[in-house]
Amino acid sequence: MKLRDIPLNERSIATFMERRIQIEHRNQWECWLWKDCIDHKGYGKVKIQGSPYLAHRVGYEIFVGSIPPGFVIDHLCRTRHCVNPEHLEPVTSAENTYRGQSTAAEYRQRDHCMRGHPLAGENVYIRPDRSRGCRACDRIRNGEGRKRRRMAKKSGALSPCNSRSADFNHRPD
Repeated sequence: MKLRDIPLNERSIATFMERRIQIEHRNQWECWLWKDCIDHKGYGKVKIQGSPYLAHRVGYEIFVGSIPPGFVIDHLCRTRHCVNPEHLEPVTSAENTYRGQSTAAEYRQRDHCMRGHPLAGENVYIRPDRSRGCRACDRIRNGEGRKRRRMAKKSGALSPCNSRSADFNHRPD
């Protein structure tokens, strides 16, 4: 659904307030659960002047104010159909993704690589796909590869044509 200005007036506010909202306590949160139309992703939807809008965005604009351009609404309670304005915060799309429970969020929250090296300071770098890499693990991987090639060359498993340092003019018998 394309994000667009919500035409708020007395009638649209009344339409929103008429819908069923159920107050439910979830952990430490008092969620206002949207009980009208809920889409396949779990977000509440409401029609205003014939156009569909996300209920949490409408609720935010009614109770708090306009949403800054380029921002999305993050559910601090992690409940997608909650419209409680105290649980809604405008953030960038990237920040919303990192706060969530996606794979990208999991990786961003890690502070150590799978071998236990810290993902901070000089040990971390950004790969072309924008993921983080561990320099210590790269050194280990590169060293293991060189060691395997040396061992294979010594044992004769690599022919001179397959060796990196091979004379390219040499042809085996």
